[in-house]
Amino acid sequence: MKNRIVGDVKMRRNKYVIGIDPGKRGGIAAISLEDRKVVFTSKMPIVGEDYDYEKIDQIMSDNKDNIAMICIEKVGYMGRDTASSIASLCYHAGVLYGMAYSLNIPITVIAPSAWKKGIGLPAIGAKRGTKTETEEEKKIRQRENAKIKKKAKGNSISLAYELHPELRGRTDALTDGEAEAILIADYYIKLWYGENDEKRNRSTKNK
Repeated sequence: MKNRIVGDVKMRRNKYVIGIDPGKRGGIAAISLEDRKVVFTSKMPIVGEDYDYEKIDQIMSDNKDNIAMICIEKVGYMGRDTASSIASLCYHAGVLYGMAYSLNIPITVIAPSAWKKGIGLPAIGAKRGTKTETEEEKKIRQRENAKIKKKAKGNSISLAYELHPELRGRTDALTDGEAEAILIADYYIKLWYGENDEKRNRSTKNK
Protein backbone atom coordinates (compact mmCIF):
# COMPACT_ATOMS: atom_id res chain seq x y z
CA MET A 1 0.00 0.00 0.00
CA LYS A 2 1.27 3.47 -0.84
CA ASN A 3 0.99 5.88 2.08
CA ARG A 4 -0.41 9.34 1.47
CA ILE A 5 1.95 11.81 3.08
CA VAL A 6 2.09 15.55 3.75
CA GLY A 7 5.64 16.30 4.81
CA ASP A 8 8.11 13.65 5.97
CA VAL A 9 7.27 10.59 8.05
CA LYS A 10 9.93 11.84 10.47
CA MET A 11 8.27 15.14 11.25
CA ARG A 12 9.54 18.57 12.24
CA ARG A 13 10.95 18.76 15.73
CA ASN A 14 8.09 20.44 17.53
CA LYS A 15 5.22 19.13 19.59
CA TYR A 16 2.23 17.81 17.74
CA VAL A 17 -0.94 15.83 18.31
CA ILE A 18 -1.63 12.63 16.38
CA GLY A 19 -5.19 11.56 15.57
CA ILE A 20 -6.00 7.97 14.60
CA ASP A 21 -9.12 6.61 12.93
CA PRO A 22 -8.34 2.94 13.63
CA GLY A 23 -10.40 1.17 10.94
CA LYS A 24 -8.83 -0.54 7.92
CA ARG A 25 -10.14 2.37 5.85
CA GLY A 26 -9.05 4.76 8.59
CA GLY A 27 -6.01 6.96 8.82
CA ILE A 28 -3.30 8.63 10.87
CA ALA A 29 -2.64 12.37 10.94
CA ALA A 30 -0.40 14.74 12.88
CA ILE A 31 -1.06 18.42 13.58
CA SER A 32 1.65 20.79 14.77
CA LEU A 33 0.96 22.64 18.00
CA GLU A 34 3.23 25.43 16.76
CA ASP A 35 1.14 26.56 13.81
CA ARG A 36 -1.90 24.18 13.94
CA LYS A 37 -1.10 22.88 10.45
CA VAL A 38 -1.26 19.27 9.26
CA VAL A 39 2.30 17.97 8.90
CA PHE A 40 1.59 14.33 8.10
CA THR A 41 -1.25 12.10 6.95
CA SER A 42 -1.39 8.45 5.99
CA LYS A 43 -4.05 5.92 5.19
CA MET A 44 -4.08 3.19 7.83
CA PRO A 45 -1.06 1.04 6.89
CA ILE A 46 -2.20 -2.34 5.61
CA VAL A 47 -0.31 -5.35 4.22
CA GLY A 48 -2.66 -7.68 2.39
CA GLU A 49 -5.59 -8.12 4.76
CA ASP A 50 -3.61 -7.28 7.90
CA TYR A 51 -2.56 -4.10 9.64
CA ASP A 52 1.07 -3.11 9.06
CA TYR A 53 2.17 -2.72 12.66
CA GLU A 54 5.81 -2.36 11.64
CA LYS A 55 4.94 0.80 9.69
CA ILE A 56 2.75 2.14 12.49
CA ASP A 57 5.51 1.47 15.02
CA GLN A 58 7.97 3.33 12.79
CA ILE A 59 5.73 6.41 12.73
CA MET A 60 5.38 6.38 16.52
CA SER A 61 9.03 5.52 17.29
CA ASP A 62 10.57 8.06 14.92
CA ASN A 63 8.56 10.86 16.49
CA LYS A 64 7.99 9.76 20.10
CA ASP A 65 9.98 12.62 21.66
CA ASN A 66 7.78 15.24 20.00
CA ILE A 67 4.31 13.77 20.37
CA ALA A 68 2.18 15.67 22.87
CA MET A 69 -0.72 13.20 22.59
CA ILE A 70 -1.99 10.31 20.49
CA CYS A 71 -5.79 10.43 20.16
CA ILE A 72 -7.41 7.14 19.16
CA GLU A 73 -11.06 7.06 18.18
CA LYS A 74 -13.05 4.81 20.49
CA VAL A 75 -14.38 1.82 18.58
CA GLY A 76 -17.80 0.28 19.04
CA TYR A 77 -20.66 -1.47 17.29
CA MET A 78 -21.91 0.11 14.07
CA GLY A 79 -25.13 -1.30 12.53
CA ARG A 80 -23.66 -3.65 9.91
CA ASP A 81 -20.69 -4.91 11.96
CA THR A 82 -20.48 -8.61 12.70
CA ALA A 83 -19.22 -9.92 16.04
CA SER A 84 -16.02 -11.02 14.30
CA SER A 85 -15.35 -7.66 12.63
CA ILE A 86 -15.94 -5.61 15.77
CA ALA A 87 -13.76 -8.00 17.80
CA SER A 88 -10.97 -7.56 15.24
CA LEU A 89 -11.29 -3.77 15.35
CA CYS A 90 -11.27 -3.70 19.15
CA TYR A 91 -8.16 -5.90 19.14
CA HIS A 92 -6.46 -3.55 16.67
CA ALA A 93 -7.33 -0.45 18.70
CA GLY A 94 -5.90 -2.20 21.77
CA VAL A 95 -2.67 -2.95 19.92
CA LEU A 96 -2.36 0.72 18.92
CA TYR A 97 -2.90 1.76 22.54
CA GLY A 98 -0.30 -0.74 23.73
CA MET A 99 2.24 0.39 21.13
CA ALA A 100 1.93 4.01 22.22
CA TYR A 101 2.02 3.04 25.91
CA SER A 102 5.19 0.98 25.43
CA LEU A 103 6.89 4.08 23.98
CA ASN A 104 5.73 6.26 26.92
CA ILE A 105 3.64 8.40 24.57
CA PRO A 106 0.55 10.00 26.19
CA ILE A 107 -2.66 8.45 24.84
CA THR A 108 -6.33 9.30 25.03
CA VAL A 109 -9.41 7.59 23.59
CA ILE A 110 -12.15 9.81 22.16
CA ALA A 111 -15.71 8.70 21.38
CA PRO A 112 -16.94 9.50 17.84
CA SER A 113 -19.98 11.33 19.23
CA ALA A 114 -17.72 13.60 21.31
CA TRP A 115 -15.27 14.69 18.63
CA LYS A 116 -17.90 15.04 15.89
CA LYS A 117 -20.10 17.25 18.04
CA GLY A 118 -17.13 19.22 19.37
CA ILE A 119 -15.66 19.88 15.93
CA GLY A 120 -19.01 20.84 14.41
CA LEU A 121 -19.97 17.83 12.31
CA PRO A 122 -23.69 17.01 12.15
CA ALA A 123 -24.85 13.76 13.75
CA ILE A 124 -24.95 10.82 11.32
CA GLY A 125 -28.55 9.99 12.14
CA ALA A 126 -28.30 6.30 11.26
CA LYS A 127 -31.38 4.25 12.09
CA ARG A 128 -31.23 1.42 14.61
CA GLY A 129 -32.90 -1.93 14.11
CA THR A 130 -35.84 -3.14 16.16
CA LYS A 131 -36.72 -6.59 17.44
CA THR A 132 -39.84 -6.64 15.27
CA GLU A 133 -38.32 -5.59 11.93
CA THR A 134 -38.53 -8.10 9.09
CA GLU A 135 -35.57 -9.22 7.00
CA GLU A 136 -36.72 -6.95 4.18
CA GLU A 137 -37.05 -3.97 6.54
CA LYS A 138 -33.55 -4.71 7.81
CA LYS A 139 -32.13 -4.65 4.27
CA ILE A 140 -33.87 -1.34 3.53
CA ARG A 141 -32.55 0.18 6.79
CA GLN A 142 -29.02 -0.97 6.04
CA ARG A 143 -29.13 0.54 2.54
CA GLU A 144 -30.40 3.84 3.93
CA ASN A 145 -27.75 3.85 6.64
CA ALA A 146 -25.02 3.18 4.06
CA LYS A 147 -26.10 6.30 2.14
CA ILE A 148 -26.19 8.37 5.32
CA LYS A 149 -22.71 7.22 6.36
CA LYS A 150 -21.30 7.93 2.89
CA LYS A 151 -22.63 11.49 3.10
CA ALA A 152 -21.16 11.86 6.61
CA LYS A 153 -17.72 10.80 5.35
CA GLY A 154 -17.98 13.44 2.63
CA ASN A 155 -18.76 16.01 5.33
CA SER A 156 -15.58 15.00 7.19
CA ILE A 157 -13.44 15.51 4.10
CA SER A 158 -15.01 18.90 3.35
CA LEU A 159 -14.48 20.12 6.93
CA ALA A 160 -10.86 18.96 7.01
CA TYR A 161 -10.12 20.97 3.86
CA GLU A 162 -12.00 23.96 5.29
CA LEU A 163 -10.04 23.95 8.55
CA HIS A 164 -6.70 23.25 6.87
CA PRO A 165 -6.19 25.15 3.61
CA GLU A 166 -2.63 23.75 3.47
CA LEU A 167 -4.18 20.43 2.44
CA ARG A 168 -5.23 21.89 -0.90
CA GLY A 169 -1.62 21.60 -2.05
CA ARG A 170 -1.79 17.81 -1.98
CA THR A 171 -1.24 15.90 -5.19
CA ASP A 172 -3.80 13.27 -4.17
CA ALA A 173 -7.28 13.44 -2.70
CA LEU A 174 -7.77 13.26 1.06
CA THR A 175 -9.52 10.04 2.12
CA ASP A 176 -12.30 10.04 4.70
CA GLY A 177 -10.07 8.04 7.07
CA GLU A 178 -7.32 10.64 6.86
CA ALA A 179 -9.87 13.44 7.22
CA GLU A 180 -11.36 11.95 10.36
CA ALA A 181 -7.89 11.38 11.85
CA ILE A 182 -7.21 15.09 11.26
CA LEU A 183 -10.50 16.13 12.87
CA ILE A 184 -9.91 13.88 15.89
CA ALA A 185 -6.59 15.65 16.49
CA ASP A 186 -8.27 19.03 15.85
CA TYR A 187 -10.89 18.24 18.48
CA TYR A 188 -8.27 17.38 21.10
CA ILE A 189 -6.35 20.57 20.38
CA LYS A 190 -9.53 22.64 20.57
CA LEU A 191 -10.59 20.94 23.80
CA TRP A 192 -7.31 21.06 25.72
CA TYR A 193 -5.35 23.92 24.18
CA GLY A 194 -8.08 26.37 23.16
CA GLU A 195 -8.61 27.78 26.63
CA ASN A 196 -4.87 28.20 27.17
CA ASP A 197 -4.58 30.00 23.83
CA GLU A 198 -7.33 32.43 24.87
CA LYS A 199 -5.65 33.10 28.20
CA ARG A 200 -2.30 33.69 26.47
CA ASN A 201 -3.89 36.10 23.98
CA ARG A 202 -5.62 38.06 26.76
CA SER A 203 -2.35 38.23 28.69
CA THR A 204 -0.48 39.52 25.62
CA LYS A 205 -3.12 42.23 24.96
CA ASN A 206 -2.89 43.48 28.55
CA LYS A 207 0.85 44.05 28.38
